[in-house]
Amino acid sequence: MCEKWTHYKPIKAQYAGLVSAEQFNRANRGKVAILEKGGELAIVHGKERLRQRNRFNPLFPYKFIRDECGHPFLGSTSRGKGGKLYPAYHCSHGHKRVGIPKAEFDKQVEHFVRGLRFRPEILSALELTFMNKYREREKEVVRASGQIHQNIADLEREQEAKIDAFTGTQNPVIRAKLERDINELDARVKAARGHRLKIEISRSDIKAFIREARCIMENPAKMLLNASNPDSQRRLFGLVFEITPTYQEILYAKPKLSLIFALSADFTPAQSHLVTPRGIEPRFTP
Repeated sequence: MCEKWTHYKPIKAQYAGLVSAEQFNRANRGKVAILEKGGELAIVHGKERLRQRNRFNPLFPYKFIRDECGHPFLGSTSRGKGGKLYPAYHCSHGHKRVGIPKAEFDKQVEHFVRGLRFRPEILSALELTFMNKYREREKEVVRASGQIHQNIADLEREQEAKIDAFTGTQNPVIRAKLERDINELDARVKAARGHRLKIEISRSDIKAFIREARCIMENPAKMLLNASNPDSQRRLFGLVFEITPTYQEILYAKPKLSLIFALSADFTPAQSHLVTPRGIEPRFTP
């Protein structure tokens, strides 16, 4: 529903539609589409639909990497004569079209990223700072757990006193009041115990967490190649490079890295025959 009374904002009706949103979008072939994100609906048209699809398309996670012209690549999938799909990164901003198959492009970027390491002096300082911060947080959790433990002990003593009073009186009104108090205290004790279990950290938990943190610090690719959150991934890549690199710089290991990163000593740039010099028609056209 998208009417004047909804302030022209799309909302779900109280009844099932004739077709699903997916069927509606396919039938309209990009001219108009119904999108849902974060529980909210949106209706987009034409080029606006194309921009949203390209911006958030998880099929092309490295579109922010630039071509030699300085502009970021685009990503799209074309269909060949036999019906086969050809996903590719491409750029034609003021020059002949350059197209690189997605599989090759992703392979080269990921090969480079797997060769990244924190500089040794940065790694030791980072580990020290990280461990200090983590131990500070652990101390806070232990203190909070102790306070909860004390609170549980106080509640249990109060509950014990109520039970003694309950068994020591025959007055039905007082017994009813004491029984309500006992049940309420019992619920508070259970809630406090549940909260304590949530914040308690065992030694095995700490060791597992430290192992995982050290693994990430020694191999940042584990963090950088996580494409589950594209915005977060792009921000993390922004910490790696002084300037967003071109694909050619990635290919030949020539990008300007930030001060905290370096390539591992045994890193070897991957070779590719798919990068075409400027001004020559690309060998791949999806």
